[in-house]
Amino acid sequence: MRMKSYLILHGHFYQPPREIPSTGLIPLQSSAAPYHDWNARIAKECYGANSASRVLNENGLITDIVNNYEFISFNIGPTLIDWLQESSPNVYERILEADRKSVEKNGGHGNAIAQGFNHTILPLDSKKDAELEIFWGIQNFRRHFGRDPEGFWLPEAAINMDIVDILVEYRIKFIILSPEQADSTQSSENKTWNKVKPGTDISGEPYILQGKTGSVTVFFYNKFLSEGISFNHFLRNADTFYQTLTELAEEHPGSLIHTASDGEIYGHHEPYADMCLAALSKLVEQGDKMKFTNYGHFLEEHPPLSEVRLKGGEDNKGTSWSCFHGVSRWYKDCGCTTGGEPGWNQKWRTPLRDAFNFLSGELLKAFEVEMGKIAKVPPQKTLFGYERVLNGTVTPADYAQEILSEPSEEGTVKALSLLEGQVNRLYMFTSCGWFFADVSGLEPLQDMRYSSEALRIYKDRLPKSVKHTFLQILSKAESNIPGKGTGKELFESIEAKFPEGFEAALYFCTNRTKKVDTYGIFRLQELKKNNNSFSAKVINTRTTELFPFTISLPVIGAKEITLNIESHRIVLKKLIDIPVEIRTGLFECIESQIGKYTPVEIVFIFKLCSFLAIPVPESISGNTITLISTLLRENLEDREAAIPESVYSVIREMVSLSNQFTIEFDRTIPQNILMRNLKTIRKRGISTGSFYRQTMELCHIMGIYTGS
Repeated sequence: MRMKSYLILHGHFYQPPREIPSTGLIPLQSSAAPYHDWNARIAKECYGANSASRVLNENGLITDIVNNYEFISFNIGPTLIDWLQESSPNVYERILEADRKSVEKNGGHGNAIAQGFNHTILPLDSKKDAELEIFWGIQNFRRHFGRDPEGFWLPEAAINMDIVDILVEYRIKFIILSPEQADSTQSSENKTWNKVKPGTDISGEPYILQGKTGSVTVFFYNKFLSEGISFNHFLRNADTFYQTLTELAEEHPGSLIHTASDGEIYGHHEPYADMCLAALSKLVEQGDKMKFTNYGHFLEEHPPLSEVRLKGGEDNKGTSWSCFHGVSRWYKDCGCTTGGEPGWNQKWRTPLRDAFNFLSGELLKAFEVEMGKIAKVPPQKTLFGYERVLNGTVTPADYAQEILSEPSEEGTVKALSLLEGQVNRLYMFTSCGWFFADVSGLEPLQDMRYSSEALRIYKDRLPKSVKHTFLQILSKAESNIPGKGTGKELFESIEAKFPEGFEAALYFCTNRTKKVDTYGIFRLQELKKNNNSFSAKVINTRTTELFPFTISLPVIGAKEITLNIESHRIVLKKLIDIPVEIRTGLFECIESQIGKYTPVEIVFIFKLCSFLAIPVPESISGNTITLISTLLRENLEDREAAIPESVYSVIREMVSLSNQFTIEFDRTIPQNILMRNLKTIRKRGISTGSFYRQTMELCHIMGIYTGS
């Protein structure tokens, strides 16, 4: 009987951390519309779609629902799977269920493999940080999948021999790399090392990669198939793709056929690719040429017989699957980029990396010193152990009690703050920050947010010169886009503008009737209302630090709109940096106290909308249109003397603000009245006085040519 070939399709599923670090919440991302943010959008198009994908017949009717995770090999980055567990629990559970079923089908070997905790380029990390990333990634995998990982996905498939040694230390059995990362191979039969020529397919067997203290197995994916999936739309037609795979299986019966690509290809980058996968699973199942397996199962049945050596990469720093030069894409202008315009460069990458490396060193020194003063275990050990807090297996407060020499509330806040600062330090090296075309992109800015948060947490533990030097280095990272400036200016634009916890406190105040008590990483401890002010106490659940606020809301009818944070002695005159949902909630909270809309109230509403940077609601616009027309007609008609100043100032302000907010009303009647008043002025030769001034001002505001 003809042997079936083994088929493995590996998907690298990953999203970078998108949360604003000071709140732990993902902001509204308009580019992801109609969804709130890109995590939500891709979860719908890809992650969720693959967990329950439709199989259609020739008439377009659904004949089956397939969980694709049951037959593909996959890794899900910790920052993504943690988000799925919280925000899309049904999808999360279906993924775990699929892995459990794959373990049963494949002799105890599951489809899921681990990944580094945060998507950093491991060869560019210090050895200790690289080990921390790998250890945290393994622990995150254990928590979610309830077993030890056999395989490990290296972010961007980036590797050097230091990383190999860490993987060996943590008993990782196999990794997946690009064939272009292989330098030479040696078979067990022939001890001669042979160079791997460009374009050579070495995907048919596993290879031994020898480190200093042991080895790890490498699977080099089929480049033709993988690039076909990623860039050439192989997942648009299941029959065509199946035929391509079948031809390979017939050429080499019993061989290994495997691919690796970003998992987001399966439905996000390639719409409905999840359905192609589901249909393909049926074709493979019904055919006699191939069978699905996973790497762990294949490795048990087919241990490696050949050895491989890897290329060193540019400057011998290592190699990856998405940089021709090695890992240069993540620290210099090597020519590899995605997006951008003709003439752009990526020289900004070097100062961005240099700035973060400098700050990282200073943060680590401060951590070692400060944690050393209060902990009964070595500082690095407290950092490795912090994965238990990150994974939710121990509370922050309990962990602090474990590591502190003399437990106290003050010591708890300090220890947890020091540890959170280190998490932000690692997050600022997220690889996406260097991958694309310009330093002003969403991804570099997100990395800067983590560096900003780390600086904020450590502000009293670092010399003032650290931030100054950091910004000096960032100033050398110049944007390609006119007007965007340098990394320094971009960093300053994203720095937190408000005291820690203020955004959460304002959210609780404006949503008090809904009885909500959590906002991102903050929890409400106490909330009181006293006339036009609120007293709120919020706690940072990660550091256990308590933040009290007394917030005085704008008074209805006030000429100047401000928000007073009395407990911090701050007067805010603009609130644009607060999420629009909270600004809208604050508007509704204040507007609900207005009974009848008089001219004074409408002027107040206009100013409030300006202060909050939100559009004037349609209901207010309607009231305004009617009121302006009435006021102008009643106060201007048949007038030969000035309007009382108190009335006039309101009319003038309403019309001016209507222009500012582009609220259109029928100007014909008031314009005609003003024209008649203008004739009266000219006929009587009036050139001074309140009547003259008011008429000329209103003509100007209403766009009437006065000839002077």
